[in-house]
Amino acid sequence: MTEPSNKHLVRLGSQIGITLFEEFFINLKMDRKILERIEYTYAGQSSEVIMSIALVKWKESKLENLEDPTLNDLSDALAAMTLDTHIICQVFREDMELQLDEFADFKLCETPGDDVLKALSYQIGNCALQLGIELGVTLYGVESSFIKFPKDLPGLLEDILKKWKNESKVATFYSLMMALKLVNGGGVRYLRKLLLN
Repeated sequence: MTEPSNKHLVRLGSQIGITLFEEFFINLKMDRKILERIEYTYAGQSSEVIMSIALVKWKESKLENLEDPTLNDLSDALAAMTLDTHIICQVFREDMELQLDEFADFKLCETPGDDVLKALSYQIGNCALQLGIELGVTLYGVESSFIKFPKDLPGLLEDILKKWKNESKVATFYSLMMALKLVNGGGVRYLRKLLLN
């Protein structure tokens, strides 16, 4: 069976409503106390952040117990709640395109500078965890940014964007814009305008 990546889990976290999430989490054979600790640790963060971290912690728990976390586990937990198991299919969506002209297409392969990432951090909404995971930053890398910038959203986003730029093999405008579109975080229009000038 296929093991879900952190990207898949973050995407799934945004597909399940917060009122149903506790039951879903328990159907994954997780203890309610773990969810309470996550809620306490990430108090003040969005419900999507809390659900996403809970799902990543589920995966880590399975791996620590020498079990394989699978998409089937997630599907079974959805089915136990009589929720549509096709939600799992939606976590694999990546078939988006960017509409730019030829000149901008060439620039899409370039790496954004730190000044661009700083300015961009003021254009993005509250999606730091989702964006970081979508860009391939580790959960621990994202969590350390949350600790470093607990009340500074632009600083938090800039830190995550710089980690992505420094760690990724494909730190391009294109990959950044695709991630921003997937998490609906804003910033795509800003980058598009920047690339067209």
